[in-house]
Amino acid sequence: MTKQCCTVEGCGEPARTKSLCEMHYWRWRSTGQFGSAKPQYVLGIEICTVEGCGKASHAKGLCEMHYWRWRITGEVGCAGPRPGEVVGIAGPQQRHDAVRRHRMRVEMTAGDRKRSAQARREMRENHEPCVYCGRPLTDSTRHVDHVIPLARGGTDHWWNLQSTCATCNTRKGTKTHEEFEALLLERLEGSRG
Repeated sequence: MTKQCCTVEGCGEPARTKSLCEMHYWRWRSTGQFGSAKPQYVLGIEICTVEGCGKASHAKGLCEMHYWRWRITGEVGCAGPRPGEVVGIAGPQQRHDAVRRHRMRVEMTAGDRKRSAQARREMRENHEPCVYCGRPLTDSTRHVDHVIPLARGGTDHWWNLQSTCATCNTRKGTKTHEEFEALLLERLEGSRG
């Protein structure tokens, strides 16, 4: 059995994790790069290790822009997603982080939070039926659904909330209101024909 070598060009050390030798793996973990990313200092301040950047280091040897780009996409040299866009993000943790940062950017004022709480109370007190299937809802079957899902950049504002039953909300998942209604209509037409 032959030992696999590090995939970094010209290295030749035995690979340990993610097809990298120990040195390149830890360099990648700490900076997001494989190359020689030794910290550089200007007037005692560490600067970003991305070539040509020159901004002050924020974390892991990267400026704030490159750090978040690396956290979201796994790479420092490509443009990150637009606010609220989570397509192409590496894994669930990165997706969760991107959504959380988007929600922080679209902060709700105290008035917005109060209005959202009031809308949730009204949905419960008015006994609104499920917006998709029309079933009457009880406190145990009612879900407050987001018209534009939080996972797709939606917010917790009152205008993004609607009453649904647990079944419809679970089936809807991360689809928007329009996408889920189209799916329901498609299924309804398919069962008729």
